[in-house]
Amino acid sequence: MLLASCASCGREAYPAPLRCHRCGSMSFAWVGVGSGVVEELTLRPGDSTATATVLLGTDARVIARVPATSRPGDRLPVRGAAEPGAAWVPPDPSAPPDSPAP
Repeated sequence: MLLASCASCGREAYPAPLRCHRCGSMSFAWVGVGSGVVEELTLRPGDSTATATVLLGTDARVIARVPATSRPGDRLPVRGAAEPGAAWVPPDPSAPPDSPAP
């Protein structure tokens, strides 16, 4: 999975913004992230997955589907497609087309 990292201040974002929300720069580099930390989650009884806020890197947070057994503080692999035991996040449409699949 790729995050946009501001070339000026290093703030990470997902999906990539037009301008950095911290410094206003329009220059970004793509950085890979392989895992994220579950911050909070919502679980419906009987479901095999939960909806969670997952911290990616240092600044970017996403809403993802995670296994129902997950708890806040768990580190999970992050993928762009549903995979058992991983947080599922839709891919950023602005990511480079030749970027590796998450």
